[in-house]
Amino acid sequence: MALLIPSSIETVACEYEIEFGALGILHDHPELPALFEEMAPALREFFPSASLSVELAIDREGTSTYLAVFAHTALSLDEADEKLTAFDRSWWRQNRRRAGGRVMVDVKFSP
Repeated sequence: MALLIPSSIETVACEYEIEFGALGILHDHPELPALFEEMAPALREFFPSASLSVELAIDREGTSTYLAVFAHTALSLDEADEKLTAFDRSWWRQNRRRAGGRVMVDVKFSP
């Protein structure tokens, strides 16, 4: 059976590269695409040249899944950590509750 992709997810796909496995959670939790739409410009304030992606992740115990949002950056570790902390303070702390424990935000390093 094919997964129908709502227009809200298609809108998110304009800002993020979405791993196929992540589509199910986005589809099952219609509140998440709106959160991701708002998150993209907030992330770009701190990582203006980064590409953004959404991947399916599994907790350490292997018992639950969540979405991992990554800002792909070539910044140094210290600079990326500083900017991620600033994003956390300015936007994510006020909005993470809306994700219902289904989303985490981090950086991935690319050359």
